[in-house]
Amino acid sequence: MNALNSNRRTDFIICVSQLSFAVLIGILALGVSVTALMHAVDPEHFGPWVSKTMFVFGGLEDPTMAREVLGDKIYLYAAAGALIAIPTIWEQSQAALKRFKQTAGV
Repeated sequence: MNALNSNRRTDFIICVSQLSFAVLIGILALGVSVTALMHAVDPEHFGPWVSKTMFVFGGLEDPTMAREVLGDKIYLYAAAGALIAIPTIWEQSQAALKRFKQTAGV
């Protein structure tokens, strides 16, 4: 195996990792945002819930099983998460595409 192929593989793995990280951040930010929107519609059943036996981030049919942790602060966290996630996703995807183009020789 020559050094050129090894560098290409390494660059490809880094590209995939950067894109995977961007997707993960996007999914987390989307989850928090959707939970915040659903909390605005139905605050009795949606939000982050905690009890001794479970942690639920989303909907809960029986709100007596756990207590809702954030309350109206979830809107602040959703907005802050989106403000952090959008540039992070953009930078990671642009860096991955740039590295991929350099690796592919395009």
